[in-house]
Amino acid sequence: MALVLSMVALAKERLPSVEEVRQAFALNDSADEAPRNVEFNGKALTLQLGTYDVAIGLVPRPIPWADLAGPVETSSLYWPEAGLQLQKQQAHLLVTLFGKQPEPLAMWMALTRIVAALAATPDAIAVYWPVAGLVHAPADFRALAATMSRHSLPVPLWVGVQVGRNDDGSLYGFTTGLAAFEHMELEISACHWAPLEVVERLHGFAHYVLENDVTLENGQTIGVTADEKIAIELRPSLCDDGRTVVHLQP
Repeated sequence: MALVLSMVALAKERLPSVEEVRQAFALNDSADEAPRNVEFNGKALTLQLGTYDVAIGLVPRPIPWADLAGPVETSSLYWPEAGLQLQKQQAHLLVTLFGKQPEPLAMWMALTRIVAALAATPDAIAVYWPVAGLVHAPADFRALAATMSRHSLPVPLWVGVQVGRNDDGSLYGFTTGLAAFEHMELEISACHWAPLEVVERLHGFAHYVLENDVTLENGQTIGVTADEKIAIELRPSLCDDGRTVVHLQP
């Protein structure tokens, strides 16, 4: 049994009703397969989506700010109001999806569908994606989730990119969240791209890895055009945390 989880910050301490969840799925979900057996068991909402079991529980307190401070800073590049909005939270939903025969990509796609529906319920003010250290505005989360398919993955919802500046003025960047899909994180130690380009490039390479389920190896190259050849090297992370990562050198 494997599980994946996410959280939805709420403006009020209230569990959505069964009918609200059903309506939210109908409004936001274009997939053929609808959730089954949506019910309240006295403690949590439960449902089934495909082969997965889902539990949606109300936690009667905000998501701790100690957990959110880093994600708010990372997400401020595309959601500047994140901190202000999350200061309004009174409680949150803990959304957990269980699978007996886990396939990471399929599980995270299923969880994304559920969270997108919950993000449409009246009290939702933010989505927190712990494995990537990201927070998202509900409308933005729903918009990307609505276009999701095996060939159009909502990578910005799943994979964070942190960007910083080296002493020589060049930029570095690294991903967070790919490990949840059983892939190594991506890092760039020095480049002269603009900050948004670092984010877009790493998201693009992450999409390639996830869509094709490929493992990048030492000595290979990668690029967005046939002529671009960015060298790949497997080496210890810049974060000095003992992990091996895919280092990209433009």
